[in-house]
Amino acid sequence: MSKIIFSDFMRTKLNIMVEKLAHLKVTMQKTPITIEEDLEKLEAESERDILLLVQELEQFFEPMTQ
Repeated sequence: MSKIIFSDFMRTKLNIMVEKLAHLKVTMQKTPITIEEDLEKLEAESERDILLLVQELEQFFEPMTQ
């Protein structure tokens, strides 16, 4: 078992990713949906953004998950 120490850069990067996730959540909750196409567009954009965030998180945690 080994310990990985987070540098200030790593902490900042992780905090940015957490803030992105919080922003995506608020966007999903507060975006007005008037027609079906609005919902489909919001879902597609949110799914794309979340997948990008998941990829970033996987890369960030890769040294710990190997």
